[in-house]
Amino acid sequence: MRREINWLFKLTKNTLRIICVFTFLHWIFFTTYANCTSYYESINKAKNHKEEVEYGKDKKQSIAKIEEKILEEIEEKIKTSGLKREWADKWLPELEGMPKSSEEEKKNYDKKLKESKEETIKNIQKQLRENDLDITELDDQRTLWGKIWYDPLKFFFVSPLNRVNKFLSKSLNLQEPFVLEIVFKLLIVKLFFVFFISYSEEKGGGFLKELEKMQDPSLSMEEKEKIQQEASPLIWRGIFNFLLTVPLTLFLVFHPCFVDRSTSQYLAASSWLKWVVPMILVSFASSISNEFLRQGRILRVKEIKEYLAKNWLIVIIISLLSNIALPYWLSIINTYGYQLIFFCSGLIDFMINIIKAGIVQESKKEPKD
Repeated sequence: MRREINWLFKLTKNTLRIICVFTFLHWIFFTTYANCTSYYESINKAKNHKEEVEYGKDKKQSIAKIEEKILEEIEEKIKTSGLKREWADKWLPELEGMPKSSEEEKKNYDKKLKESKEETIKNIQKQLRENDLDITELDDQRTLWGKIWYDPLKFFFVSPLNRVNKFLSKSLNLQEPFVLEIVFKLLIVKLFFVFFISYSEEKGGGFLKELEKMQDPSLSMEEKEKIQQEASPLIWRGIFNFLLTVPLTLFLVFHPCFVDRSTSQYLAASSWLKWVVPMILVSFASSISNEFLRQGRILRVKEIKEYLAKNWLIVIIISLLSNIALPYWLSIINTYGYQLIFFCSGLIDFMINIIKAGIVQESKKEPKD
């Protein structure tokens, strides 16, 4: 019975690994996200009521067409028609009739344009809320196969997470579930990779320990060759762990549907200066816990100090690059949602690694039969 269960478990893990490899490669070369998730940025880019702006991976669209497409998708989802078109019915005719010859008239036009874009965005959010939908649920009216092929990351990972989170939010009657949503989704994603996708530290990263042994000058050539042979099968598992558990997790977190990036909670201004110290601290915690995992035990205080003495500069540089340079490059440096995702991700990594290292350490203490 135990052998059958182990066989089924291994089959399940290997199947999930294949799906993850397919998803990873597909994400790099083919994935086309639903355009609707970028409506907020697209609408705000328009400098006048006639300008067509980039809308997802579509060709340039006017605000009227963006609003129309999203509301059509909502109507398709809930099988209804006649939702209010704020831009097309009210603001577009008004803006077209406004003169812009003098400086004062241009200022009045710009003021009205800004107000009209805000009201249009509010109308879209209102229609989604009243019909119990999130922007992340819309998919450009794709068929089932279209959903799988054009965005398998969303179909296999993100959408199930969103559905479970929505169910929990309703069941628990949460009024402001944003922070809990971030923590819940990150925790599930990371636990999923720990238990079902990544190889154990012994199999996935054990080759590093074997290579460290080779640095011993007292070893003979025969002993070094033996260590090299033992390390070789572990190398591809370590590469697999890096390629999937790090980049794919990162891609999941930055997927346009992972959280609604048009909400006020996500878009709230938050200077990176406020996050520098917390981010560096959580980076140190995550790095130390990774060393626990590599050693297969909880290190003593003295060992932690020795580790930090050797690696503190590298940890700080990596932290600054990931939490300042990367968001600056992505033009999202001042969003609270982005900073919160990074901070919670490092904190969850620390907790999971501590637990894993503790389990490994306890298992080594058990007497062998």
